[in-house]
Amino acid sequence: MLLVKTAVRSSPIHGLGLFAAQPIKACTNVWYFSPEMDRRFSHAMVERFAKGGLAMAFLWRFGFRRVIGGDWYICIDDARYVNHTAKPNLYTDEALDTFALRDIAIGEELTEDYRTFD
Repeated sequence: MLLVKTAVRSSPIHGLGLFAAQPIKACTNVWYFSPEMDRRFSHAMVERFAKGGLAMAFLWRFGFRRVIGGDWYICIDDARYVNHTAKPNLYTDEALDTFALRDIAIGEELTEDYRTFD
């Protein structure tokens, strides 16, 4: 669940991206996994999706698979538009809390290094 104001816009990184709509200070918690708002899929649940089907395509595009445990997650809010970069301004920890690595200005795209959690 997003904890800061954001906007979805065209991204120079890939398609659509998520942009800060307020200044975000370093170490601010910007997102957390909320079982009431977001969704976790076990490996067994994902195995039941049709290979090449629409549900699997949606999960691959907007979800992420945890390195730890192998479960899949999908954000119900606009956090699913955070794009990947090797020099991110966000970091997701093992508890699925996402923090700003540095101060982020209004209008700056929110990015993560997917390799750290996916």
